[in-house]
Amino acid sequence: MWKWPLIISILLHSSQQLGGINAVLYYTTELFSEANLSEDVIKLATCGTGLVTIVTDTITILLVDKLGRRFFLILAYSLMAVATAFLTGTLSANGEVWSVLSIVAVYMFLCGFSPGSGAMAMVIVPEIWTQGPRAAAITIALQFNWWSNCIIAIAFPYMLTGLGGYSFLLFSALLAMVVIFFYFCVPETKQKTFSEIYSHFKNNTSHHGNHIEMSG
Repeated sequence: MWKWPLIISILLHSSQQLGGINAVLYYTTELFSEANLSEDVIKLATCGTGLVTIVTDTITILLVDKLGRRFFLILAYSLMAVATAFLTGTLSANGEVWSVLSIVAVYMFLCGFSPGSGAMAMVIVPEIWTQGPRAAAITIALQFNWWSNCIIAIAFPYMLTGLGGYSFLLFSALLAMVVIFFYFCVPETKQKTFSEIYSHFKNNTSHHGNHIEMSG
């Protein structure tokens, strides 16, 4: 019964890092340099990333209880997948217009990260666990978060050296797979009691068990 909540908790936190956020934040200046932008434009564009994050975080706070967790989660991860694919194209092309579009791609990614990966991992995980195992589940999920953070921080410079802008296609593919998983496996927790959430996972477990039994 607790298998699916644990898988969801781990994936929410690990995908927060493996989706490429630290590749963007740690190496924003290098990314904009790859796009052949001037130093003044790079400084302004880098400062703009903080402004985008503040605005999207504020919008999320105001609307998350109206639109629901799944709405932000699926829409935001989809936007991140599109943004990383778009960023690959802008970094691989030549021309001033494409250089400007690389900034747009980064901002698109941040608009997806803040309400989705950034916020929902902290909202959904506590809501799918009871008081007893909640602390342990969050601790395990956070361990995966930090290990994933470490992996990206170490690996991305080598990815960028070897693959250049095409590095972000790997993030795009991973994010697309995560969207599919979340769409089918993560329940809406907005204004739901734990009993209702528990019933969702219990029914899913029974469904998978019956499917295996019938297949056998």
